[in-house]
Amino acid sequence: MRPAYFLTVALLAGAAAMPAKAQAQDYYAITAINFFTSACVSNLAEPAAIRERANRRYQRVKDPGELGNYIGNDRKGEAWRLPGRGERRFVLALNSETGACTVFVEAANREIVEKEFRQLVERAGQPGVSVKTESDETLPTRSGPGVMLTMSATDDKTKEGYLFTLIAGNETGALFTGKPIQISMQMMKLDPKKGGGLN
Repeated sequence: MRPAYFLTVALLAGAAAMPAKAQAQDYYAITAINFFTSACVSNLAEPAAIRERANRRYQRVKDPGELGNYIGNDRKGEAWRLPGRGERRFVLALNSETGACTVFVEAANREIVEKEFRQLVERAGQPGVSVKTESDETLPTRSGPGVMLTMSATDDKTKEGYLFTLIAGNETGALFTGKPIQISMQMMKLDPKKGGGLN
């Protein structure tokens, strides 16, 4: 698939060039971006590939209450705990209806995550592939203003591509009351047959 090839090469090459300075600034922020890149981006939001990799590498979330934190109360999907240093949690979730691949972060430097997320998607832009900011909004949270950013990367000819969404607050639990989440990063396929809509 043409966009898959171009986007994979651009996104992974860019992710590999992540600055060492940022890595020294916040381990958790860079770990979150690395998990998002390796789990969602490198698998091009393909549910079967994500599931196969996650089942081999990570611990599945089985507790219904905890699972609901990451896939909603309807429980249509799967989630895995990702390894991390210290007590902070990272979780990978796969929505079985939309195919959305999401990495949830308990706590990290929001500014670094946002900067690296934007750059990750922007690096996909090249001749034949358009990157666009679909929305960039301030989001009210329990701990002050947060951000909700949605960007797309699409093949100019086929209109196939991907939608990337970042939701970030200033502290754990800022976004989803009572849930240990500060940041979520999501990737899902765009469906050109539905006028660029989501799968």
